[in-house]
Amino acid sequence: MQNDNHQRLDYYAAAPAQAKALGVDAAVRGAVPGVVELRLVDTTDEAHVAVGAADGRALAAHGRQLQVYVEATSFRGVRPLQRHRRVMGALAPLIDSGVLHSVQIKCAAAP
Repeated sequence: MQNDNHQRLDYYAAAPAQAKALGVDAAVRGAVPGVVELRLVDTTDEAHVAVGAADGRALAAHGRQLQVYVEATSFRGVRPLQRHRRVMGALAPLIDSGVLHSVQIKCAAAP
């Protein structure tokens, strides 16, 4: 059973404009050459983020929680930690600004 506050939205199946509006798509594609697949799933728990913002654990009450999957040709021969750091580096300004509250990242090398 899904909690009403825990929304799951596959941006590319349901709302690609929202993903682009957040800047996640452009940030990842700009930092990672050869992206062949980029999936973003919004797992934001609105109540959790609001409580975190109220008590100082979150930068903003509107921050999104995302799962990000990136498959890229440029990841060939690159260690998993380095792949993760490349994507995290691309998203750092969105995290620092409070647009993103938390991010779970999975990366793979495209064949």
